[in-house]
Amino acid sequence: MIKEVNNKIVEDVLASFEMDYINVPNLIVEKVKEKLNDQNQNKKRLILEKKEKI
Repeated sequence: MIKEVNNKIVEDVLASFEMDYINVPNLIVEKVKEKLNDQNQNKKRLILEKKEKI
């Protein structure tokens, strides 16, 4: 019952965005990759800044 309701909500949300089910996981993966990439860039920058201070 709950699963059906959740699926219905997801379908409604997707319909409102006019997206395919298949695209959503891909979008999530892309966002996660972007986030990780940003974090890695920040770490590299911080390490470089520390080295410059020494």
